[in-house]
Amino acid sequence: KKETVSKIEYEDVTHKLQMLTVEMEQVTRDGEEISEMKAITLKRLEAAVEQVHVKDEQVAQLEHTLGSLRSQLAASEESRHAAVTEERACAEVAREAQLRLEAKEAECVQLLREQEGMSRQLEDL
Repeated sequence: KKETVSKIEYEDVTHKLQMLTVEMEQVTRDGEEISEMKAITLKRLEAAVEQVHVKDEQVAQLEHTLGSLRSQLAASEESRHAAVTEERACAEVAREAQLRLEAKEAECVQLLREQEGMSRQLEDL
């Protein structure tokens, strides 16, 4: 009887050991799959980090370009303002010159009339 019990216990333990071995093999395969997935995830993460660095560099370059364009725009605005100011000053000088010209023309007309008047007076004498 004892032998039969021991044999049954032995078979039971052997079966349990086989089941544990199968489970351990599955756990080992699962661990390997997890390791592979971790490696793939790590590579993806490294690639994403590299892309972020590239984008950071692009953003820095664009910010530099934008700053340069803002400086150029400010300089253009200053230049335009100076040109408008100069144009207004020139227009004012031109108006003053036109007024002086008109005054001189009126003076010439007046002098011509006076000359004609004197010429008639001389002829009358």
